[in-house]
Amino acid sequence: MLQRIKMETAIFRNRREGGRQLAKALIKRGYKGENTLVLGIPRGGLLVADEVAKALIKKEFSPFPPVSSGQ
Repeated sequence: MLQRIKMETAIFRNRREGGRQLAKALIKRGYKGENTLVLGIPRGGLLVADEVAKALIKKEFSPFPPVSSGQ
């Protein structure tokens, strides 16, 4: 069941700070990162999602192979 979260309007210095604040709010509300998938959309959402994922998820996964330096 989805839980609605009401958050006050806030202004952040940048998207990464916003992501950290969002992660803190989620953790405070009991989210532990179990069975969690964090998605970010382009145009700023990736930076927010990165910070949320760092705080909630211990193991990172990417469907894309690591980028080689060409050596």
